[in-house]
Amino acid sequence: MYRVSRVIALVTFATMILLPSLIVVMGSFKTDAEVYNKPLSLPDVWSLDNYRRLLSDSDLDVSFRNSVIVTLASVILTLILASLASFAIARMITVSGKVLAGLFALGLAIPAQINLVPIYYIFKDLGLTNSLLA
Repeated sequence: MYRVSRVIALVTFATMILLPSLIVVMGSFKTDAEVYNKPLSLPDVWSLDNYRRLLSDSDLDVSFRNSVIVTLASVILTLILASLASFAIARMITVSGKVLAGLFALGLAIPAQINLVPIYYIFKDLGLTNSLLA
């Protein structure tokens, strides 16, 4: 019984993941009209025009390069600062070290999305919007 229910749960979960992905992939081969009129059907004519338009009309290479630069810089900076802070907190055996560790843990409990709007306004006031530095 347990094995059957586990298989049913896994098949249900896989279907919930794969079905929307399949709809998106099928939609990439359709025209705009087909996507809106028949979203769940197969394309009438399989077309690669959407991919051609993506590669020719967009700055995909610039966006990819910017993403790599920002990701690498933020990961390196985070690793350096987090390792220094964690070493310092680990060496503080006093009550203040435990309070500081608790404050860091409390900061992790706050979702990052809550801070997005205030951070945007700060960057806007500093003139950093639309820049890699922000």
